[in-house]
Amino acid sequence: MILAVFNALLKPVLKLILMPINFLTLGLAGWAINVLILYLTTLVVPGFSVGGYSLGPFTWGGWFIPLVTFSATTGLIVAAFCLNLLTRLIGWSVD
Repeated sequence: MILAVFNALLKPVLKLILMPINFLTLGLAGWAINVLILYLTTLVVPGFSVGGYSLGPFTWGGWFIPLVTFSATTGLIVAAFCLNLLTRLIGWSVD
């Protein structure tokens, strides 16, 4: 619920403020806004967190993939990317 409120109230203001940077970076500032909104949600909502994660070690097609550990910041970036992708897919399916 808080994430929806932040997206509805705070995101348009941040988009307006960061519009020149968003134009220069070809939309990457919009992704940074999503990361910021998600981070603010983790600060406000008790018990809600986006943490780091580990991937591997495993083998894939004969290739050995070593253990890779990502920080909480990387987890926020990946989560914002996934939320953005999901939002766009739902938007495309509705149109």
